[in-house]
Amino acid sequence: MKLEINQSAFLKYWTLAEKITGPKTGSIPTLASVLVEADEKGVTLSATNLKTTIRVSAEGVTVIEPGRVILPAKLVGELFKKIPVSPFTVEVSEEKGTIVSGRSRYRFTTYITEDFPDLPYLRNGEEFAKITAGELDRVLKEGKIAGAPNDDFPRYLSGALFQLDGGELRVVSTDGRRLSLSKTHIENGGEASQKREMLLPLKALGDFQPILSSFDPSTEVEVLQDGS
Repeated sequence: MKLEINQSAFLKYWTLAEKITGPKTGSIPTLASVLVEADEKGVTLSATNLKTTIRVSAEGVTVIEPGRVILPAKLVGELFKKIPVSPFTVEVSEEKGTIVSGRSRYRFTTYITEDFPDLPYLRNGEEFAKITAGELDRVLKEGKIAGAPNDDFPRYLSGALFQLDGGELRVVSTDGRRLSLSKTHIENGGEASQKREMLLPLKALGDFQPILSSFDPSTEVEVLQDGS
């Protein structure tokens, strides 16, 4: 694989994926990595900590040679941010990577792509709601205040309940002693008479919120539900 990268344009998308990577562990070092898939359609960045998964279609990158590689997030991310000359090239062959920027050359080791965890694909998801990024960020911040972020039992103590009923979206959480509720009107929430619910882990929502807040508040966000 060989890519030409425009530093300022590409870093925005790399940073989104990098935020989801988990700490490196002896058994699954790829959790601290970003999967890069490059083909004629463009470049996709994927990362997971086994609870939250992100896929980003990156811009600011030109595919010279297609391929699929796993890049260690911390090491390569620091190089991407400190490269003195842009654009620069990234080339990976047989788990050995090289970054060339002007007269500078940096080498690093990658991981075997088969070691990357299988990621969920929302192939049959049904629309739960459509909402602006700013309004979703607000109801999440207000609605999940009372929950306990640890993996407590029963599960609702460490989760936020999403309820859609009559065109109104509610986000509710509780730690057993207090309760928080936030709500907003959804004009395009599907069939107004159909009530839908789903319970989402607070930790996963915590991973998602920094990404959500990076968008323009008017950006439309589509929330899908696949029944799992």
